[in-house]
Formats: sequence, C-alpha cells, structure tokens
Amino acid sequence: STLSPMYRAGVGTGAGDAWSLSLWAKGGVSTNKQQTLFCFGSSSVVEGKIWLWWDNSNGNNKLVLQYGSKHEYLKMETPSSSFLGGNWKHVLVTYDGGTTGDTPGSEATYFSRFNIFIDGTLQTLVGSHGSNGFVDQIPATLLSVGKSTEGGNSLRGAHIDDVAIWGSDQTASASDIYNSGATQDLTLLPSAPVNFWKMGDGDSYPILKDKVGTEDLKMGNMT
Repeated sequence: STLSPMYRAGVGTGAGDAWSLSLWAKGGVSTNKQQTLFCFGSSSVVEGKIWLWWDNSNGNNKLVLQYGSKHEYLKMETPSSSFLGGNWKHVLVTYDGGTTGDTPGSEATYFSRFNIFIDGTLQTLVGSHGSNGFVDQIPATLLSVGKSTEGGNSLRGAHIDDVAIWGSDQTASASDIYNSGATQDLTLLPSAPVNFWKMGDGDSYPILKDKVGTEDLKMGNMT
C-alpha cells in the first residue's frame, strides 16, 4: 500500500518521510553473502527498494542495508563480526526522512540519514554507493521477510521474529524498543508501530496477521 511508511514518491522531504524497522533474527550456518532479513519496494532491479540482509560470507558476519536500485543506491554496512549467527539478535534500522540525493560529494550526508542498532547498540556504518546515490521512487510493490522482492537471496536455516515498522524515526527510542533483550508487545510503547507481525504467535497458516494495521502477510514455503 502507498500508505506504508516505507513508500516514497521521491526524494525525502523531512521527518514526515521517516521510518523505522525493528526485528529479531537468529542466523544459521549458511555462508551466503546476501541472506535477506527484510525487503520493501520494487520486484525490478531497475527500481528502488529498501533491502536489509545478513552477509555471512568469509567471516564477515555483518548486516548490510541497501537503499535504491541495483545500480543507483546507498549502501551501509555494520562492522565485521557485529552479527554472529546462532544467537538471537535485535535489529533496529532508522531513517530520518531527509534528502537522499545523487549529488557527487554529498554521499556522507545521505549515509547519515540512516542508523542501525544491534542489541540496542548504535553501529558505526561503512558507506558506499552506486551512481552517487538514489533519488527515485520506493514503490509499494512488495514487502518480503526472508527473501528479496526480486524473489531470491533467501535467508537460509535462520529465524525472524517480531517484525515492526514505524512511520517515524525511532532513534531516540532504541533502548525502549530493544527492552534489554526481552521481546515485548510493541503496541504498548508510547509510540506504537504502524505495522507489527508476531511471525507466528497466534497466527493460522498461511496468514501472518498484522497486529496493528491491515497489511497481513502470506507465508511462502512454510507450514
């Protein structure tokens, strides 16, 4: 739906375009480079998407956030060994809603729009880019958990729980959302998410109910 907090018609205009993503994930033993945790946007490589994946190749053990298309993008990576498999980790990604352009030399400004927290700790991100950034639409074509919107780069032998999206920058609430490592009913927070999927708790196959909004998810290759 174009009402999703992650839908973008174009360049960010400020706090009104902000969003935050929270989830719990437990990595498996696969050493694939791009194991998708969450993806929102187009199913085409030439259009924009918000793509968060786990890179478990060559001992990297890190998270990667890519904003944009295959060739025009901003990419932010957490440090190596920041996301080790085999243990549940909480992830919070925030975007302040500001401009994400493609002006050469301004990439650092664009990177600073995004934050990634792992277990409540703000990560120092390494930024890179294609074509100096991204200015186009993030369409509301698909929302996918554990697989990219293009249909590949699946999460392998791993688990995801309690996925939530806010239509605001929740950086200041990172500690409350992490909750010292204890899962919680996020709808009870002073700023509740717009969408919240418990990922199985109280759900009936094949639907994963949105506990706040109306954006129910459909299971794929699951029972």
